[in-house]
Amino acid sequence: MESKDLRIGNIVSINGVELLLTSELFCLIVSGDVIKPKPIPLTEEWLIKAGFVKIADFNGYNNCYMKDGFVISLSKGECINIHLDWVYDGEVENLPSIKCYEEIHVHELQNDFKTLTGEELTFEEHGK
Repeated sequence: MESKDLRIGNIVSINGVELLLTSELFCLIVSGDVIKPKPIPLTEEWLIKAGFVKIADFNGYNNCYMKDGFVISLSKGECINIHLDWVYDGEVENLPSIKCYEEIHVHELQNDFKTLTGEELTFEEHGK
């Protein structure tokens, strides 16, 4: 994990503890001090903490979760796909996959969500 991939508000693991990056902690990481963050693998539990809801499989993808038109497919053994779809009168308008990961981490989901929706992704447990 490189510091250029992180931003204030990301959640990472430091010495086995899940922490929200504050400006002070972020500065220590970027400065190259002894703090070495590790990425946290994205799981269904993290998606639910962020307010994602499991939806019926669609457009050939399965194991899908949606929040505010942002859809992620966590299909095992396949590419993890991120879509930005629109719901109109209860119907999902499927747009092509925007990004595809072999594996995805919590901070990457946070960054993609912010980039694609303009909103911060918040988590129940971390209040952020």
